[in-house]
Amino acid sequence: MLLLSQADGSLVPHSSGSLGPPYRSVATRAIPVNVSIGCAKAAGGALRWDPLIGGISGIGAASSRVCVQSTYLGNSSNSARWSDALGLSLPLRVTTSGNHSIALTWTIDLAAAARSTESGCPPANLNYRVAIGASSSGFCESGTDLRFFLWATVEDPNGSGGYVGNISDAGNDNYTYWQNVSNCSNPGTLSCSNSTYGYQYLLRYGTNEVGSASAGLSGRHWLTMWVNGSNMLRTHQFNLVMGFMIYVGATRPVRT
Repeated sequence: MLLLSQADGSLVPHSSGSLGPPYRSVATRAIPVNVSIGCAKAAGGALRWDPLIGGISGIGAASSRVCVQSTYLGNSSNSARWSDALGLSLPLRVTTSGNHSIALTWTIDLAAAARSTESGCPPANLNYRVAIGASSSGFCESGTDLRFFLWATVEDPNGSGGYVGNISDAGNDNYTYWQNVSNCSNPGTLSCSNSTYGYQYLLRYGTNEVGSASAGLSGRHWLTMWVNGSNMLRTHQFNLVMGFMIYVGATRPVRT
């Protein structure tokens, strides 16, 4: 859920005197992406905007399990991904011409879980009697990916039609990955090896924002973003434009 607050007293959106609910807004959406290969599955509900409370909600999931190998574009794969995006445009007026700073205060509730397992990896299809100068290899991987992103700027449709404010954004990407690699080579003496490794990272980023929303993908977070509009004319009707995106993906296991 998000809550928007007015930081500059000179801002008078749609002559209401404050940018608060119920929001007079226009919502646009992209086509949700749902791709499943092999026995993997992905599903999700469309992002929803509630103008009465100023809230956006959505949920998505992706999972992959061991099954008979499937072939996609020449590769064996079991993977799925789902994502959705939503755009908002809110009317915005200023009572004085000049530069204005608009603060967007968000309260974000995120519930996310990711699990990547090493179990259930099919045996590698290796040639353990490769000829001299030849090699045979295979790998098995498992991974989950969860992403959250939001951005905002100011548009002047009555003027140049373009953006007159900087773009503020915030987001994160939580990625868990595991891989098993097998290899046999024969440079003159046959040698076979097997290695396993995994890692997890949380990529956090933001521009013109402060708060804890980029600290993780679970729990309640607070965030304030600043959009600075340049040369805003009080005779123009501006739009506060915002975008939102969530993404989930899973791969498990693939053996070649």
